[in-house]
Amino acid sequence: MAMLMISIEEPLLHRLVAGACARNVSLDNQIMTILSGAGDVPKLMTSEKGLAIALARAKAKTSGEEFTLENLFTEDEWGQIPSRRVFGRQFRQAVEATTPPVARHDHKTATNKAVYQRC
Repeated sequence: MAMLMISIEEPLLHRLVAGACARNVSLDNQIMTILSGAGDVPKLMTSEKGLAIALARAKAKTSGEEFTLENLFTEDEWGQIPSRRVFGRQFRQAVEATTPPVARHDHKTATNKAVYQRC
């Protein structure tokens, strides 16, 4: 059997491991199943789609309500976001650029997560 070394993004690795655990198989077997076409390839959410979801859910918050970007997503959805730092910057620009603004950056938590307040 040949050996192949690849680099993959961390969120994709987490999804592969979760899929292997759910099927109760090794990570090697999970990857081989996907590569052979017998399994579903875990897909990452695009920034555009994630941003649209986040904006819609932020708009659904009540005026004055505080939230973090991560709280707008399910755990599975949040795990699909490719680059959370870049995504966070895009989200902040998007919510503050609308007229009137959807939300405003209020503060950061001790773990450096941005907290927003719905306008």
